[in-house]
Amino acid sequence: MLKDLPSKVTNLSSMVTDLSSIVTDLSSMVTDLSSMVTTMMLQMMFLLMLCVIGLLVTAILLLVTTVILVKLMEIFMKMAVNVMSLMSSLVMQITQCLSHTVTLLVIIREELNSPRS
Repeated sequence: MLKDLPSKVTNLSSMVTDLSSIVTDLSSMVTDLSSMVTTMMLQMMFLLMLCVIGLLVTAILLLVTTVILVKLMEIFMKMAVNVMSLMSSLVMQITQCLSHTVTLLVIIREELNSPRS
């Protein structure tokens, strides 16, 4: 039994060395995995930040577009009111012109129908 002890100790030492090597490899793998996870988290945070910036830019553009459309609508409404006012004034002028024309025609007819002296 004592004769086998050096070979058993050598085997045990070899096993411990192998285990130490395995633990070192596992530790290296865990470190690499941790580094990859950290890198992926940073990339995901960067992408999330880009998405938030994109959403903010989109919201600002929508707001600016809405303001521009509202201003254009106000301008077109003012133009429509002005056109309606001008058309109303034009109709009134045409009505007065027709009234004067009818009056002149009545006067001309009376002059033509009156006996000549």
